[in-house]
Amino acid sequence: AKPTTGGGIGPGFRQIKGILKPLSEAIKANALNEKQLHKITNKHFMAMKKDQDKARALRNLLVSDTTDKELNKHFTNFAREDVLELINEIGDIEKPVPLGLALIKKVPAFRRLALRAGTRLMFR
Repeated sequence: AKPTTGGGIGPGFRQIKGILKPLSEAIKANALNEKQLHKITNKHFMAMKKDQDKARALRNLLVSDTTDKELNKHFTNFAREDVLELINEIGDIEKPVPLGLALIKKVPAFRRLALRAGTRLMFR
């Protein structure tokens, strides 16, 4: 299984939605130069990049940057009934950060990751 980063089709549609109005206005005003296009896209994309960087850091913390032993512990914890309930309540594949933070905050088995998570999520 491939862990996701929140960079799938949903965020792609949000990118389009975020630039559609200013892009349409630029087309109508015949202002489609490189500087204007960069201005239209940069602000929206930078906000999305920040969210995706946080999601990637969380994925790396829980899955990618772990030993096999740690990963097995995480999978065992993910399979617990209380954790599954939390995943079903808060989980959203397109927005993994709120779930990851809830897991670290509410599930004692994941609390030991809080310092590493805090460092990675706060400074992204």
